[in-house]
Amino acid sequence: VAAGLTGLSDPLACLSLGHTLVWSITQDYFPRYDKDNLWNTNANFDHGKFDELDELQRLSSQSNITLFAFRFTEPGTYAFKMQNETEKRMYVQVMQEGAQCPNDGVFQPLTPRSVVSVGVRNEPDLLTEPDWILIFSMVGGGIVLIFIMCIALLLFRQHGWKKTLFQNPKYRKSAQKYPFEDYSSKGSTLHSVKRYHRSMELEGPPSEGALMSTADDEFWDYDKQIDMEGFSVETFYQNLSEQSRKVTSKIDQQKNEVKSLYQKIAGQTESLKGLWVAKLNLKGRSELSSPKDLREYDEKIAELEVELARRQAIGRDYLEIVEEQQRLHNLDMTRRREHQVAVAAALAEATRLLDGRR
Repeated sequence: VAAGLTGLSDPLACLSLGHTLVWSITQDYFPRYDKDNLWNTNANFDHGKFDELDELQRLSSQSNITLFAFRFTEPGTYAFKMQNETEKRMYVQVMQEGAQCPNDGVFQPLTPRSVVSVGVRNEPDLLTEPDWILIFSMVGGGIVLIFIMCIALLLFRQHGWKKTLFQNPKYRKSAQKYPFEDYSSKGSTLHSVKRYHRSMELEGPPSEGALMSTADDEFWDYDKQIDMEGFSVETFYQNLSEQSRKVTSKIDQQKNEVKSLYQKIAGQTESLKGLWVAKLNLKGRSELSSPKDLREYDEKIAELEVELARRQAIGRDYLEIVEEQQRLHNLDMTRRREHQVAVAAALAEATRLLDGRR
């Protein structure tokens, strides 16, 4: 817009089919068809006249053309831009044959209401050219990243994470302070020594008669002393495992005995019931039993049921105790195995350290 004049910035013009639009132009300001605009709907639009105007204005240093007119013979939406100020645009909507523009006038401001009212819209099946530079850049970057990650993975597998810190661990330096070689001697022999009460040792070496009298000592079983020099953790756990197996077998045996006892009592109870019914002859005798017999029968039945319930409760309690003992035994065996593994690992590490010192 020239200085001193007012108008619309980026106007929207609505024309009927076959109407002509006239532009006021100068040497530097004239319209050009914006063929790359997405609002263009007529792909076959002949914009040769606009190209001729562009060429004429650029080649001629002193152009006297002040007006440019163009007649729109095809319906659709057309976008134009200013020659020197490409950010300024103008849109022309040519209506279909028989259609009329809104009553707001030929030129309208570019607002959502005016765009909708004249029917300006983008093509739904618009295809754009792919950005091959961006696509190839992303693919190449991905390939380079994968290649770098593969190289890093190979380096990590070969050198490891802080592998040099584990060549001389702290526990090895601490173990080297102790002279483990002094704690062992090759080809040593073991001699069992019988220990006696300190009161006997204070009186001097015990005589043969005193040794004979220690067999009947009230507090000390000298004849049952065990040599612990050759005793190891493995022997200890073997003894514990054997004792556990014996306890488990004993518990299973008692469980079976209780079960057989319960079944025997249940069978005897059923036999007593049958004998009592046979004694009363409630089924085969034609005359009814006396009220006293029936009362005694009911009392005896009640006593038997109470006794049966009591014995069943005892059996259930004993079964719970047996199951709890079995659970404790399994837990104890698990912890013993874990402790044995830990002791064996510590022993193996000490053996390795001693071998290394030699």
